[in-house]
Amino acid sequence: MSDNIPSKPAPENEYPNDAHKIAGDLDAHLEEKNHIDDTYDFDPYITASATISDPFSTIKSNLHAGKILQKSELTPAHTEKERYGTDSEQYSSNYDDIDEVPLDKIQNDDSDNKDQIIQSIINVTFLGGSIVSDGLKQVPSDHFSFEGLAMRLTIPLVLISVFLVGCVDIVRHDMDPETREVQSLFDQQRIDPLTRYLEKHANNPAQADHLARVRTERDRRCDEIAGRYATKSANEANLNKLKRGYAYSCSPVVEEFATRVAEAQPRIGTKAAENCYLLFSIKNYREAQAACEPPAQQGDARSQYNLGVVSSTVNDPDAALKWTKLAVAQGLPEAQLHLGRMYQKGQDVSRDDREALRWFRQAGEQGLAEAQYHAGLNYYRGEGTERDYDKARQWFARAAQQGYAAAQTQLGKMYALGKDAEVDGERAENWLKRAADQGATDAQYRLGILYTEGTIVPKNETQAYVWLSVAALAGDREAEEQRKRLAQALDPARIELAQQQIRRILEQRH
Repeated sequence: MSDNIPSKPAPENEYPNDAHKIAGDLDAHLEEKNHIDDTYDFDPYITASATISDPFSTIKSNLHAGKILQKSELTPAHTEKERYGTDSEQYSSNYDDIDEVPLDKIQNDDSDNKDQIIQSIINVTFLGGSIVSDGLKQVPSDHFSFEGLAMRLTIPLVLISVFLVGCVDIVRHDMDPETREVQSLFDQQRIDPLTRYLEKHANNPAQADHLARVRTERDRRCDEIAGRYATKSANEANLNKLKRGYAYSCSPVVEEFATRVAEAQPRIGTKAAENCYLLFSIKNYREAQAACEPPAQQGDARSQYNLGVVSSTVNDPDAALKWTKLAVAQGLPEAQLHLGRMYQKGQDVSRDDREALRWFRQAGEQGLAEAQYHAGLNYYRGEGTERDYDKARQWFARAAQQGYAAAQTQLGKMYALGKDAEVDGERAENWLKRAADQGATDAQYRLGILYTEGTIVPKNETQAYVWLSVAALAGDREAEEQRKRLAQALDPARIELAQQQIRRILEQRH
């Protein structure tokens, strides 16, 4: 807008009410400050960034374009960009607090609340339209400008936005705390929080209705993942990607896809290779050595890897290195992990922590959880690299998301101690509990101490007694000492309650 356009005082009847007076004052103020630039390079679509950074320019831009597009008018490609600011897939992989994947649509049962809000939108829209209409009638034709119209539109649009936010807040406020918690789960776009909710309230009969709703929603989201992967090629790369994102919440989907991958892989000398795999899996290494050599000679990577491990066991270092490297050359992640372990231990090769980390990383990038865990340990300890708690946490998180108990334990300990981040009791408890449920004795002991101390999670002596007892039954002497001390502070009723839970844990394990 040109600086030489004088601002003109408004006649008394130009702004017949307060809303219009505000619009006029704001219009004049923006003219004086040159906040509206006639050279604004606009996009006819309303983008999230433009709306946030300069709402007035956005309104003006769409007026120049001739209309304000409704969401239904946007193309599918554009709406995808609007939702995520990118052309990326609807779902993404998940590591710990990257926590897995956003879903495009969240469904819930609040139809009554939606109807109320829709009716309110209609009412307020008519009100806003009336204000705009009245305002335009008061503007002489020779004074009409896009800038003035933009500013007159701003007030009703802001009123509508504030009103709608208020409606949503009112609906949320009327919910009981349990319903609000469930609704917040449905509003967020990830799957793992739903699974954690199910685990947290699994033994609470009062939450039965909410548990059913959350389980249905979790299963629906997993079904969508299954549908998407049903059209993907059955190969190791896609399987590893699926494991990274969904092993925790959608394990049946991962298992089904793994079966497809196994069935799709060609076998060399199928009968001989299968005999090699079987003998190796039951650790009958002496017979496996003879059984694995023919398919290994024919180029079967898994037989080569098996033969490399067997050769190390029977003290044949040259053969161990030869067969392991042949399997590594074919990109087998288990062989890469084994080679890394050889360098780490100095077994059949000179010890080299840097080489060990290199192969842990390569196998980990293919999704092998054990390799991810070992890469995390190297960064945590500063072996073969500078100590880096942030990278250690990232690698532990990738393995932990796949259910690797040692990584879950290590991740829980990092959150409990505040390594690379502030102490986070909720995450520490979550990861230690996952590992403890899998029978990780160290996690059971540390979870018991967490509940005993009550410094970063609420103190819970009954749960402390439970997990210290379970760890003690697994042979942890320190856990047994802690359990004895704690038992003196508990009354018989609480000990009996704890013992009932201990029995359930042991029964589930067996």
